[in-house]
This record gives sequence, structure tokens and C-alpha cells, in this order.
Amino acid sequence: MFIPAQSHEHSIERYVLFVILIVGESIISSNFVARPGSFGLNHEFGRMALGITISVLVIWIYYDADGSRVYQHALRRNSFTSITFGHIHYPLTASLILMAASLSALISNTKIKGGYVWYFGGSISCVMLCLGLIGMMHRNLDVY
Repeated sequence: MFIPAQSHEHSIERYVLFVILIVGESIISSNFVARPGSFGLNHEFGRMALGITISVLVIWIYYDADGSRVYQHALRRNSFTSITFGHIHYPLTASLILMAASLSALISNTKIKGGYVWYFGGSISCVMLCLGLIGMMHRNLDVY
């Protein structure tokens, strides 16, 4: 029986590119339209800037292994971390999509409905939980 070897670098790159694509959707949905008579800083511009900042920080946290010089990726560590790394990306991507959808409504509306706040808060909480679990599966090999 012949089973071809899987390239870990290719798998890691595909996960990373998919997460970047989804976070890019939240950056695109964080649009600001200047209206006549509203020049300079206003509340909608501030909400848009905070939405883009959150999106950039999510990508920054996703690259958690950049803080160490030498590390062992979860796909290379053992079978449990490899399978868990793949499966954690399902709720991560779903919550990032929900975050992007609720972010566009939170930015554009002056009167914020309670459901959008719960969608955004719940989705960003799930994102942080998934990113924390992904970060715990890598092994830091730096010498202290």
C-alpha cells in the first residue's frame, strides 16, 4: 500500500492563506463613507479604525510562533496536535466570518442593535479561544 507523504509546509501555508483571506474580508467590510458636511474625525471613522486594528491584531496573534527563534509546529509535533490544529480552524474561520459580517453593521449604523454586539463579542471571543489553543499546540524550543 502506497500513501504519499504530505508536505507540512504546504499545509501550513494553506491554513495561513485561508485565515488571511477571511480576515481580509473583515478589513474590506470595515469601510468608511464620508458624507457631505462630515469632514475629519467622527464616530464612524473611529469605529472603522478600531475594526481594522482588531483585524490586524488577529493576524498578528495568529503568527504566534514568530516570537520564538526555534519552535516545533503543531503539524510536526505529534498526531494529536496535528489533527487538533486542523480541526480548530473550522470554528476559527466560522467565527472570523461572523466577526466580519457583524463588523460592517456595527460600523455603518449609528444606533447599534443588541444582536450585532453579541455576534461581534461572541465571535471575537471564539477567535481568541481558538488562537490560544493553536498557540498552546506549538512547542517552543528556545534555550533560556
